[in-house]
Amino acid sequence: MSILRDKRGKPKIKVVNLWMPIKQYYYFNLYALAKGTTRAYILRNIIGNWERNVFPNNTEEMLIDAVIVRIETQWDLIQRGAKTKAQYKSFDDFLNQIEDELPRKEPKIDPVVAKVIIQRLHEKNKEGRYSH
Repeated sequence: MSILRDKRGKPKIKVVNLWMPIKQYYYFNLYALAKGTTRAYILRNIIGNWERNVFPNNTEEMLIDAVIVRIETQWDLIQRGAKTKAQYKSFDDFLNQIEDELPRKEPKIDPVVAKVIIQRLHEKNKEGRYSH
């Protein structure tokens, strides 16, 4: 039995850390009370609508590619002398840090997707795409 599954067997994750203006917060609560629904139900519907609108133009594959481009851009900035908290001796060193952070730090992504990103970056590195 999995702790993360609900009655229907679907895994659940709790989403937190939403800050909003107090006036918006009170209106949100008033709306939920007036409509006889929960705030969670409203937010799930909002996220569902957002997902239906965003997904066709942002497939998982496209988002993976975009994350890879962001990582490559960060490496390029480091190579140009951008100041960072950590100093990296090579792209492999930088990639080890990314590999450590991707599945653990916020925003968390699916560990399988994180492995795909790292694997693709390793492949590009073997092709000599990044200077050491």
